[in-house]
Formats: sequence, structure tokens, C-alpha cells
Amino acid sequence: MTDSLLATSVAVFPRMLEDTAFLFAEEVEGPLEFQDLPVGVGIAYEGPEFGTLHLWAQASFTKVLAANMLGIEENDAAAEARRVDALGELLNIVLGHCLTERFGDDESMRMGLPHILPAARLEIDQDLGHWLSVEGEPVLISWKENE
Repeated sequence: MTDSLLATSVAVFPRMLEDTAFLFAEEVEGPLEFQDLPVGVGIAYEGPEFGTLHLWAQASFTKVLAANMLGIEENDAAAEARRVDALGELLNIVLGHCLTERFGDDESMRMGLPHILPAARLEIDQDLGHWLSVEGEPVLISWKENE
């Protein structure tokens, strides 16, 4: 992996996941497969470099993530209703920490808002991204450098 925001995000993601949702990520060898159609969120940023960080996960993971972040039970209707928001918020936290680690506190950076990615982007991200396993669930992080 090159010295990119993707490399930084792979290191930052497990720490932020543990801190915000009490879930644990593990490195895996090779690609994983989603059992269900995943949802993807992205956040664009600009500063010394320009890009978009992407995060893909299936519904079962996002529901657990939302429940843990909200401090509610997984079967609570709010966990289902807020699952995509939770994925976007996790990505927001990860990206913020990545930018600080890469460029420091004094560098001027702008981050956009989390947005849902089109399903067609998944194929590209699967080839370019990095897979992690979170409590047995596949999670994909990808990065698109804008020029």
C-alpha cells in the first residue's frame, strides 16, 4: 500500500471503531464478500490533497454500529432507522482523524458531508480498497484521489 489516505484510514479505522462503537476490526488476507447488498458512504475533502474516502458495509453491520453508537438494543427501531447515518458519522470521525494524522492540526482542510455512494461505485472500490473484518462482518474502505 502506498503512503496515501487509504493507508492512514486502514490504521485509524480500527481505533475509531473501538472508541465510538465498541467494535473490533481485524486485518484479513485478500478480498471478502458481502452476503447482502452493502451501502456505501463517502466524504470528500480538500486541502493539500483532494479526495474522497469511501466506506462500505452491509445492513447487519450498520445496524449493530447504530445500536452501539446510540447506546440502544439492536432490535430497537432507531437502530434500523439510523444505520446509514451511523456509517456516515463513523466515516466522518475516521476521515477527520486521518487528515489530522497526515497533515497536522495547523493545516487548513475542508470536509464535505457524508453522502450515499451509487451502487456502481462498489465494483471499482472492491478493486482499489482495503478489506477488514468487524466482528465477522466484511467492511471495505476505499479512497479516490481527485486531481
